[in-house]
Formats: sequence, C-alpha cells, structure tokens
Amino acid sequence: LLEDLLGSIHAASKQWSVLVVDELTVRILSKACTMTEMMEAGISLVEDLHKSRQPMPKASVIYFVQPTPKSVNRIIEDFANEKKPMYHSAHVFFCSKLRPTLLTSVKSTPKLLDRLVTLKEVNIEMLALDSRTFITANNDALQLLFGESAVESIRYEMTIESIATRLATVFASLHEFPSIRFVAPKAA
Repeated sequence: LLEDLLGSIHAASKQWSVLVVDELTVRILSKACTMTEMMEAGISLVEDLHKSRQPMPKASVIYFVQPTPKSVNRIIEDFANEKKPMYHSAHVFFCSKLRPTLLTSVKSTPKLLDRLVTLKEVNIEMLALDSRTFITANNDALQLLFGESAVESIRYEMTIESIATRLATVFASLHEFPSIRFVAPKAA
C-alpha cells in the first residue's frame, strides 16, 4: 500500500509530504503500516481531511480518501484561493472507484488542476487484519441487512452498496474475477 501511494512520489521529489486522510482511510493505513514506515516513505505529518488544517504552501500533499462528494469538495476547497492555496502540489489517491460526476468536478476546477500531479484509484477499501484476513468495516451490517424492516430501510441499500464496493476492491487488489451466483427473490 505504501509503495502504491508514496513510493514514486518520495523517490521523485526527495521532499517531505503531508498525508491527508479521512475516517476510513486512516483505519486502512493504520492496519497496513506504522508511522515509522510512513516517515521512512517521506510523510512528515498526517492530518484529517474534515478538520481544520494549517496552510503549508511550500509542502506537497498526498490525499488518501474515499471518493465521496464531501471529500472531493474539501480537496477542491483546499485550492480555491489561488493566491494562498493550502499546499504547493497535490497527489490524490481514492480508495475505490471515483464516480464520473465527481471526476467532472475535479476536472472543472482549474485552480486544483494547476497543482494536481497525481489522480489515482488504488482500490483498497477494506481493512486487512493479517496477510489472509480482511474485513469490510460495516459494524452494523447484520442488523441493517437482516433486522426487522431491513429491506425497506434507506440504510439497507447504502450498506449493500458499501459492502459490494469493498468486496470489489478486494478482488481488484488480488487480481481475481470471481463468478458470483445468487438466488433472485421470488416475485410476490
């Protein structure tokens, strides 16, 4: 994971960078590597995307975030002020597939594009517990999927989509393309 995110960036620039993460990606990183390993890869500071941060206009930033409208908008906001951007340059890594509408938002922001060096989907939206075990980090999935009136719930669809996305990133990371079979519900 560190090699995908940081290897080529640190090797090319030889400068320290700021790593900006969100709630899920900080958990992914904490399961995958230590702070010492991040420092060896050129990270001087790790910050939360959704909290206020100090501007570092001479530093390069690496965003490792979920591809959500909230995250993309925060990245765009960081470069909204052309005279005082938060960072010198940006490397953006999304932990799963970026929707076309969000990509359009990024492409239609010239202030960000001027400073954007990398934009990549790394397909790793799951938590590795060890070399053979992972979880999708959907703690209340059992209740949401099989509880009373679960199918009518709005969160039911969101949970299904989240689990499917995270499983897809597992298969993409492993370069596996499984055949999935299921029994469709019978019409009433």
